Amino acid sequence: MQYAVTAFWSAAAYKVPVTFLVLRNEEYAILKWFAGTEQVTGAPGLDLPALNTAAIAAGYGVKARRVGGLDELRSELAPAIASSDPELIEVGVEPGMALF
Repeated sequence: MQYAVTAFWSAAAYKVPVTFLVLRNEEYAILKWFAGTEQVTGAPGLDLPALNTAAIAAGYGVKARRVGGLDELRSELAPAIASSDPELIEVGVEPGMALF
């Protein structure tokens, strides 16, 4: 999400019927993996517990909300996909990433 945050502005400005689904793992997992691959220890800024993607999207004019689990995600996802406006759903997932 952080690589293309301005997509929220474009979606809102042009009323693009898109649904953003953000998996919130509270870390910059790919950079943690890369740091491990390169044997770098103590790289700062890779834990992101306070990052609130839903609030960022809302600031750009995208209807956004956080959901607490699978049942809530199921009830929110279908209406968001059916919407003619841009919407974002952020759902928490466990941190940690295994590529191989």
